[in-house]
Amino acid sequence: MTSKEFKPRKSLRDAGIDKITGEGVSIDKIKITVEHHIGDNKDPIEIDINKEWYGDVVEGYRTEAERHGFKPAVLLELEREIGLAVVDMIDEIIRWQQQKTTEEIAAQDALDRNKQIVAAGPPEERTENQQQQQSQVLGDFRKPIPVREAAVADPATVYTVSGQITATSKISYMLKGGMYQCSRCSGLQYVQYERPSHFGDDEAPQVLHRMCRFCEETDLAEGTQQHRQATELHFSRPVHVISVTIELMDTDTFDDVKTLPVLLFGKHAEDVKIGEYVVVRGETLCSAYQQKPQSIPGCMLCF
Repeated sequence: MTSKEFKPRKSLRDAGIDKITGEGVSIDKIKITVEHHIGDNKDPIEIDINKEWYGDVVEGYRTEAERHGFKPAVLLELEREIGLAVVDMIDEIIRWQQQKTTEEIAAQDALDRNKQIVAAGPPEERTENQQQQQSQVLGDFRKPIPVREAAVADPATVYTVSGQITATSKISYMLKGGMYQCSRCSGLQYVQYERPSHFGDDEAPQVLHRMCRFCEETDLAEGTQQHRQATELHFSRPVHVISVTIELMDTDTFDDVKTLPVLLFGKHAEDVKIGEYVVVRGETLCSAYQQKPQSIPGCMLCF
């Protein structure tokens, strides 16, 4: 939740209006509080606003202000002041949601980096013969295996592969996540995909059915229309990551038939050179991964 204090104009302060405060978690859940010292009843006036300052909401405010002893001139001037405060609160809530989303993206990136560091484990000093013996044990992602074994390895498993880069594609962009907008509150939130994808893939849907993290704090009754709207998030804008596809070949046999396509993402996709000897770690896939390409048997994802 975010909040903001608004200083009333001088004419209102002279009339007895002390402070106007706004708070909200989404643009359809805004609360305006007016503190004053007018009349005998000096309790603050609290107004719940659903997106816009009009109709029954305004009529309710007028009734409450008259009950507190507000004069018509003060009532109308304060009404305009509250309207400006509502507009400012909507901007404030949108900025707060965007800032929260930015922090989530940074936290997710930091989490991914830490997972990679933990998965790598401490470096080990091994002789060449020891490394070759250990590399024969499939399933231990810390021990490099040859390209010919990785090409037929079990899918959805993490492996470390050593080989030489024999081909590379041009750098392209994929989606590592997306900004999604709630159908109910219009709040924007970042969704990190399980793996980099293209728009329209199963991992990057146009409509995502999950509870909005802003509406989640409003205790909506399950089964209501508002609850259904709060679980419908629409794709708003992409969050990209650079990618490049390389071909790996064994360095001992130089077999150009049994090669391994590897998709590199982010910093791993930068400054890739043909002929380099590399060790990569990633997850193997056995089916077509990209949206339009041919089948890529034994493809490995590294990000």
